[in-house]
Amino acid sequence: MDAHRFHALGPALSLLLFAAAARSEPHRDARPQADASTKADASTANASKAETTKAEPSKADASKAEAARAETPKGDASKTGAAKAEAPKVEPSKPDAPKAEAGKGDASRADASKAEASEGGKQAMCAFEGRAEPRASTPIVDANGRVLARFSGAPTPLAVTQLPTHAGGLARVSTGTGTGSFRVHGFVSVRELPLYSKAPIAVTAGHLWIAPGSRVEFVSARPGAVRVQKQPSAPFAQAVSAWAPCAALALAPAAHPASSPEDGALPYALRRPRLAIRARPGNSARSVVTLVRASDGAGTLFFVRERRGEWLHVEHRGELIADGWVERTDLEALPIGEHLTEQAPAGSWPARLAVRGEPRVIKVPREVPFRQHASSQEPPIGVIEPEAEAYVLDRVADWVSVMPKALQVVPGGDGQFWVKASDLGL
Repeated sequence: MDAHRFHALGPALSLLLFAAAARSEPHRDARPQADASTKADASTANASKAETTKAEPSKADASKAEAARAETPKGDASKTGAAKAEAPKVEPSKPDAPKAEAGKGDASRADASKAEASEGGKQAMCAFEGRAEPRASTPIVDANGRVLARFSGAPTPLAVTQLPTHAGGLARVSTGTGTGSFRVHGFVSVRELPLYSKAPIAVTAGHLWIAPGSRVEFVSARPGAVRVQKQPSAPFAQAVSAWAPCAALALAPAAHPASSPEDGALPYALRRPRLAIRARPGNSARSVVTLVRASDGAGTLFFVRERRGEWLHVEHRGELIADGWVERTDLEALPIGEHLTEQAPAGSWPARLAVRGEPRVIKVPREVPFRQHASSQEPPIGVIEPEAEAYVLDRVADWVSVMPKALQVVPGGDGQFWVKASDLGL
């Protein structure tokens, strides 16, 4: 066929080929043909969805949307907007977002379980540092539970760098402050840590507090706070617990001036076994605190700050601080000049070293490692800090057994504190 005839038949052939193609593929085009009256070509919509995060509406859709807007009341405009906002739900990029978020969540959970000392960049677990007096013979252990040393009961520079979340766990500690002590890194039962209140700790807001300077027990910890418990020695028989912020706790009691009652406050004694304290006077006021008196207590001293009919506004200051309203019949007025003496907690005796004769004392000029046994094959368990004074107790070949003069820590288990004689210049 010549070129002239081909060009003449070109439009007719194109129409025939298009019709034949439509008849040969009825199943593939069935869905787009059925939707052609209401949507743009599906293949074009799919292509645009793959390339962008939103599908472009077809002309038919646009005309329908215009008609819908013309018929929709203003109050239903939000529904139309909600329908438009549904398009991003089918974006191909959406399923990737949860993967990134899950990764962040996994990382934060791993950090929380691994450290217990921080919470994903938020508040950290409490840490304390100061001179402490742990109970004598309290062991310091390594990560495997091996006893490295023991506290003697003497005042010890101590840093608590990590707390467990529960009372059965171990706290990470370090003795020494960099100068003048024997430094040991290890773990101590958190129940053995001496913790004291630096400020009033609210048990019942506005009515009951643990007084500053009180010894408290560790219960649990969370970022930024420690839950503590107080068992008063006298005159109450009940234990109280509360969450305390990190700043309200310390490793040693701070000196606090003795509190005195307000001018004109009258002394009263609690003779009954229980005392209900209310937020305000009157039988309709609810009881916010019930104090339980110790069975061996002769009486508990309260000071009356105000009186309204048969109700007294009282205050008690001891290991617990109480403030509120009580019925007058619950207390007994004391004669003028008579006061109650409440039992003070027992003190502790300083540690002493019992040895024959007068041991040699040396001052260490630089940081020196010490071991449990006289062997270079054994790793050090700590270091003697510069300017620390030590007793020289024994010498075996090139090794010297030493003990801190201040007795901050003493050997644990069957070992001693051994140092190379050459490190001490001996």
